Amino acid sequence: MAVKHKAQRAAAGAVLDQLLKYVDKDPQANLLKLMDKVQGIVGNLFPAKSLEGIRKGAEDPENVWNQFAMSILRDIDRDVIKKMFLALGLHAAYHGTKTVRENREKYQCNIPWIILLDPTSACNLKCKGCWAAEYGHRQSLSYEELSEIVRQGKEMGTHFYMFTGGEPLVRKDDVIRLCEENPDCAFLAYTNATLVDQAFCDDMKRVGNFALAISIEGTRESNDARRGEGVYDKVMSAMDLLKKNKLLFGISVCYTSQNVDAVTSDAFIDLMIEKGVKFGAYFNYMPVGHDAYPELIPTPEQRKHMYDWLRKMRNGKTGKPMFVFDFQDDAEYVGGCIAGGRNYFHINSAGDIEPCVFIHFSDSNIRTHTLIEALRRPLFQAYWRGQPFNDNHLRPCPMLENPDCLRRMIEETGAKSTDLISPESAEMLCAKCDKFAAAWAPEAEKLWASREHPHPKTQYYRDTPEGKREAEKQAAQEGLAQVQNSIGSLESKKQELESYLADLNAQYEDLTNSISELSIQAAEKEDELNKVKTELEKAKKASADQYESMKLRIAYMYENAGTSALETLLSSESLAEFLNRAENAIQISTYDRNMLDKYVSLQKNIQENEKKVETESAEIDNLMTERASKQQ
Repeated sequence: MAVKHKAQRAAAGAVLDQLLKYVDKDPQANLLKLMDKVQGIVGNLFPAKSLEGIRKGAEDPENVWNQFAMSILRDIDRDVIKKMFLALGLHAAYHGTKTVRENREKYQCNIPWIILLDPTSACNLKCKGCWAAEYGHRQSLSYEELSEIVRQGKEMGTHFYMFTGGEPLVRKDDVIRLCEENPDCAFLAYTNATLVDQAFCDDMKRVGNFALAISIEGTRESNDARRGEGVYDKVMSAMDLLKKNKLLFGISVCYTSQNVDAVTSDAFIDLMIEKGVKFGAYFNYMPVGHDAYPELIPTPEQRKHMYDWLRKMRNGKTGKPMFVFDFQDDAEYVGGCIAGGRNYFHINSAGDIEPCVFIHFSDSNIRTHTLIEALRRPLFQAYWRGQPFNDNHLRPCPMLENPDCLRRMIEETGAKSTDLISPESAEMLCAKCDKFAAAWAPEAEKLWASREHPHPKTQYYRDTPEGKREAEKQAAQEGLAQVQNSIGSLESKKQELESYLADLNAQYEDLTNSISELSIQAAEKEDELNKVKTELEKAKKASADQYESMKLRIAYMYENAGTSALETLLSSESLAEFLNRAENAIQISTYDRNMLDKYVSLQKNIQENEKKVETESAEIDNLMTERASKQQ
């Protein structure tokens, strides 16, 4: 700690001692005056609207926030209040925020306000659905590594550290040592609380800058079903011990589709307040790890319930004196996703530097890269450039609500899975989120459009001069790409039209040939018809002539003859004449029969030619009709 900062800390500590003594004389009457003093110390680090809301609460004894403040003054040790306020107010908020902003400009990357780290993968429990439970006693960070993380973090401006795991209190001696050596930092451990004892409470009170967030699932039945029989009672006993020692602690609640009603019930919250809980960190269940259950992801209706419940709980008139927050449903207050170093990142027990405690991918490790180097590597740069992942901050996460964003970042950066047991691809992880993301999107849009939202004081990469230039460049490139696509599309259409025109020409040529062929066929048919008509006329004339000849002959032989054929034969003067006349009669009869047969054949031929004329005429009509239709 710099000499200047030590002097400021000593002065601020002395002032806080006096203020707390002053408030203790009459907490309700002097609370408002304390607020004025606090505002003078922290300056403009917090939005004026927020401070005004706190001030109004301090003025009203019935206000939930007034009751909350009274409970802090009543239940928390004065030295703990002072040390935690110095760590979070003076060092983290005042000095740290300035340094963080300066380093963001200097290094052109995200710089976190909080760092989460796993001292160990070891845990004394094996909770269902917890990825840490799968790891066992496989990995741990040495104390020197933990200390180095804090040293580098403070250089960046980070003065708030949260221990996850595994069970951090497996390493409670190292955790307490780290708190003791860094009084300018605030520390918090997410814990199952089963290792809390009086000796540890004494250590917590001595260092003062350390708080706990105790994992709990709701009722005894639901808690023990996931964490093991008897754990719930151990947690209740730990809370009683922490409250008795006037220590600061809260709860960490993973809400699921199965327990969301239980962990938001009045009975549960009232019990937690009675036990001394001051804050509740609520986490949407994330389907991380090979044993994850996507069906435990809360439904869109349950997410909306959480959104409304949180705001009801924090309302000064309708809430309860316990501060609750949810990183999914409260993302609108912090500008969306806070991972990837924007407000925090995570270091696992193997030293892998991950963008989020729920996203186990990395391209850097504390044993090969400094924290600044990791923040400037591709994975964290992708977060820096990509945030916010959705302008609707009710859909903040690149995994749960926008899974395609995480798919793209992992693919583009080549980051690797850090799962110690069963590495899973980004596709495997995101596929477990696709269904919920699709179902939540329309509901989130309706909810977002239905009310006003805060405008947090935050700056994204897209708002920086570099980001704006990059956006302009990208817009120009996209415009150029659109023009090139348009040109390509026009070229494609040109080729399609040319091909179409060629097809039309070919069809026209085929049609012309077809019409010509039809004309030839029609002419040929016309010639054939004329020939048939000529032959028909000849046949009709021959038939008529023959008919007339036959009539004359019959009239001559049978109608005009004076004697009968028999008389003619009998009048013969000799046998030779008789035979001759008989032969002539036979020949005449045969000739007449042949002529009759010929006449019948001629009539039949005439009928056939008449039918042929009708057929040929019909075919010619059809050909002419077909030609006319093709010419149209």
